[in-house]
Amino acid sequence: MTGLWKATVAVADISYSISLDLRQSGESLYGAVTSPLGVLTLSNGPVSGNAFHFNLPVDLGSGPTEVAFSGTVAGDSITGESGPGGLNGAAFQGRRVP
Repeated sequence: MTGLWKATVAVADISYSISLDLRQSGESLYGAVTSPLGVLTLSNGPVSGNAFHFNLPVDLGSGPTEVAFSGTVAGDSITGESGPGGLNGAAFQGRRVP
């Protein structure tokens, strides 16, 4: 999973681009995500096979919360879902940057 990924997040009728700079060490995932909210350091990043999960600490205007991302990697493709407080609601998909 280590590498730079470019993805699009879609929720309702809105979509936006993110960059994921991921580093895998054993069964743990580290790194940062660049989004319209800035550069966010990911936490709680377990990896199992091609599946992953991580949280991003954000302030969506009503105070700090965590947005959870979970998904899978297949070759150079990444897909999954995300949402605040562990609730899914936004799909994301992207590709590894060569």
